[in-house]
Amino acid sequence: MAERTHLGPFHDLENNLRKAVASSDPSSIIDCVRHSDLLGQQEGGKTNVTRILWNVIIEAPDLADLIMPSLGSPFDFHFIDDINGRTCLHTAAIAGTLRLVNLCIEKGVQIDKVDAYGRSALHYASMNGHPHVCHRLLEAKLPPNTLDMDNYSPLVYATLRGSVECVRVLIEEGKVPVQPITSVGDLIPLSLASRSGHVAVVLFLLQRGARCLPNSNGEYPMHLAAREGHVAVCKILLHQDGWDTPDKYHEWTPLFFAARYGHDDCVHVLLEAGGRARAIDELGHLPVHYAAWYGHHKCLSYLLDASTKFPSTSDVKKPPNSPLSDIGKPVESEIDLIPSLSLPPPIMPHRVYGHNYLDRSNLVQFSIGHSSGWPKGFSGVRLHHRLLSPAFKDEHLLASTPLKLVMTTSPDVNSAPYSISLPQRDEHGIFAFQIPSLDNLSLEFSIYPNFGSKIIGRAIALPSLFANIENNQAFILPILDNRLHVVGEVSNKR
Repeated sequence: MAERTHLGPFHDLENNLRKAVASSDPSSIIDCVRHSDLLGQQEGGKTNVTRILWNVIIEAPDLADLIMPSLGSPFDFHFIDDINGRTCLHTAAIAGTLRLVNLCIEKGVQIDKVDAYGRSALHYASMNGHPHVCHRLLEAKLPPNTLDMDNYSPLVYATLRGSVECVRVLIEEGKVPVQPITSVGDLIPLSLASRSGHVAVVLFLLQRGARCLPNSNGEYPMHLAAREGHVAVCKILLHQDGWDTPDKYHEWTPLFFAARYGHDDCVHVLLEAGGRARAIDELGHLPVHYAAWYGHHKCLSYLLDASTKFPSTSDVKKPPNSPLSDIGKPVESEIDLIPSLSLPPPIMPHRVYGHNYLDRSNLVQFSIGHSSGWPKGFSGVRLHHRLLSPAFKDEHLLASTPLKLVMTTSPDVNSAPYSISLPQRDEHGIFAFQIPSLDNLSLEFSIYPNFGSKIIGRAIALPSLFANIENNQAFILPILDNRLHVVGEVSNKR
């Protein structure tokens, strides 16, 4: 109540001042400013009055001369917002008002001050697309390459905004390199502009010598543009580096992304330029497979027409790094020749102190697979067709088990991983371990190939699932791949 009584006059000042500005009443504005002089003389009042006056000035910069008179005003240009750490220069750059930016610089506001997010005024001018403010801040010697807490530079924000003028000012006047010397994460300007579909920015960056570089997933700008359906950008990037190159993890060319997400214009442009309609990904699928699977009819017709102009799949050269590049026989026969490397569950010794070895811990046991007493519909691990390679037929392998399910517990549990071969036969697995408290119990079910360590899919059981669970209670978890597609289910009973 005391705080509300103390801030009451400031709330009244702000409301009355906003009403006077909205009605364009100069006399009322002057009365409010005079009242602010009195409030600014109170203890701690100067900061509150400064914040109120400046917020109104930002919304109505033409009335700055009335709201902020040169004499007798309690305005403090050096105030800093105690919540976000911004100065008046930050807010002026956000609003894009050059006059107020100049006023802040003249009054000695710290130019390179960063807020709670590590952003300078140049970040916000670029983020909001104000090239004239960017020009003025660079004139005032504000560093152009400062990174905020997200490792974003002003050039990154200008690129994401699609403001080609801000990009031009930063590169030409700020001397920001168009090609990052060391790319932080995947913040490559040309890739960001391609993914966002900013045609003017893409053209400008290419004119200034930007090269198409892959991100951490091996995706070039053409991959990103095709995935988002930016056909104009795709036309610009044709025959640039990576325009028909497989990515790192799935061996998808840009044509795969366009076909998967139903961007028929992009599919048409890529095919007309000579994109490989018979390229094969790591699962042995063609782009036409994904167009048909997801029901993109127009993409499907383009790909079917193009496939008649190319040789059959067996004559197509596989990508050099593809796991299928050395396969010369049908996939079924090759898998039959691979010996099974599945191992029995590890035996974990544990101490037993008579009858009280569970006095301070809990024994948890999970069963995966077919066993008596399971509800109808629970069948262990079930995989969808889209996860299965051509070696699968009618949801079963012809001869072997090329996949495995690995179950792991919380990091604080001293338990070895438990694995079973997939697809399951009639066997079922039982996994037991001890844990101090059930409050932090979590489980991960990861699908791997028998050869290699790349995760194909994963299901996670969070602690909330076990909050009120009863003994012998069953549950089903969806298995997601790295594209967040459901590729199967895993059924458990605790």
